[in-house]
Amino acid sequence: MHLESVDAATIRTWRTPLVLAANDHAGELLSAQAGEAGFLWGRDKRDDSLWKLENDEARDHRAHVKANVVCPVPGCAANLTTVHSTTRRDHLRHLAAGGGHGLESLFHAQGCAVVESWLRSKYPGYLVKREEYSNDAGERRADVMITSPRGARVAFEVQYSPITPDAWITRHESYRRQDIADVWLFGHSSNHLRRAEDGQLMPLSVHYTVVEMGMPLLFINPTTEVVGLACSTAQILNPDTERYENYSVPVLTSIEKARLVVDSLDTYRVEPKYGITSDRLARYRQATLHVPEANGAAKEVVAAAKIARELARDGKQRAWEARRGPQQDAIRQLLAARQPWFELGGYGITKLSSAHQAIAEYFGQYLRDRIDTVTPNPAIRPDSHLNQWQCVIYFILIAGREGKPFTVPDAHQAAKMFAPSIGSKSEYKDVGRWLWRLDAAGYLRAVKGKGDRYYAFLPTVTGAWW
Repeated sequence: MHLESVDAATIRTWRTPLVLAANDHAGELLSAQAGEAGFLWGRDKRDDSLWKLENDEARDHRAHVKANVVCPVPGCAANLTTVHSTTRRDHLRHLAAGGGHGLESLFHAQGCAVVESWLRSKYPGYLVKREEYSNDAGERRADVMITSPRGARVAFEVQYSPITPDAWITRHESYRRQDIADVWLFGHSSNHLRRAEDGQLMPLSVHYTVVEMGMPLLFINPTTEVVGLACSTAQILNPDTERYENYSVPVLTSIEKARLVVDSLDTYRVEPKYGITSDRLARYRQATLHVPEANGAAKEVVAAAKIARELARDGKQRAWEARRGPQQDAIRQLLAARQPWFELGGYGITKLSSAHQAIAEYFGQYLRDRIDTVTPNPAIRPDSHLNQWQCVIYFILIAGREGKPFTVPDAHQAAKMFAPSIGSKSEYKDVGRWLWRLDAAGYLRAVKGKGDRYYAFLPTVTGAWW
């Protein structure tokens, strides 16, 4: 697949079951560290070629090994012999006592041998050399260097010993200045490949540096000849739901809580630009490049949809305000006339004021919990009317007054001026309780400035235009 522009929907098709669940990952990580510590590779002193001891063949090749195969650790070249065991894999050892190679040196030598053998087998027309200097000045010495017939070079570094981020950057930038692609294969021992308590990969400082420089974090196990690739999963913005969805699309840009995907070394191949690739790594690189791009495009879609909704909502709001505003102004004028709220006869309410009628028409059937209804004389007839002081406070201080603050005393004063019939002994508290009820319903918003003794209430959009 070419690195062409893709959208979030395409990226979702890149999901793969090979990114393991957290509870499975510990086993996969352990598989990257499997195998026994022992010599499997030597070097034939007759032609300097690599020689590998296959399992259960120690007896068959013992004479050949003693005569021709030497230790592959640079500077050693001690004669080797074979060892057959019924409890572990056949392996090589120094013919004479000693050798003095620690486990780290042994793994490093075996890792370099595996890489060298893999390159020679896969690229017979290329020049593959162990311990190859990068230039005449000896600026760098690659563990294994492969050079194409056209002169392109890739340096492979098998890193078992600890290394600081600064030291790694120095070596990496040295290779790049010389136009050499460098590939770093960190060792599978605990110097580099560590597990956190939750079973996830526990990266070191140098590993973060490798990833920050745009390179994949790779681990090699020379005994099992596998490579582990660290990856994490991407958050993809779905423009349809406008939410980020955690798809199992592996990316290489983050190794926090990373997982390790293990493949045979043979699935990898040399690549001039990056040094190394594979079908899986190519997909992960593509996702790493395009997830930000797709998320950026999705953000533009989401932003455009939001603007469209806001414009539609604003249009509806303006139409609503254009209709409701004149109604509110007319009701305020009728309230200013201070007509009796209703007239009560022997059979109940006989007449409503013009303001009362206009307010009833304004609210229609949608009073809900906003304005209370009152029955003046239920013993005579269960007629009801709208609560006058609540209607007064609403149309004087709330209707059409979005964001304009007022206090409980302001509301109480308005009620007394326009609705003298409020008349309760606890009228001030009644007004306060009603305003807090509107606040809880979202029609008002209570605010209190620094040092203010009392709350003020601001009409919301819903409250101002209900």
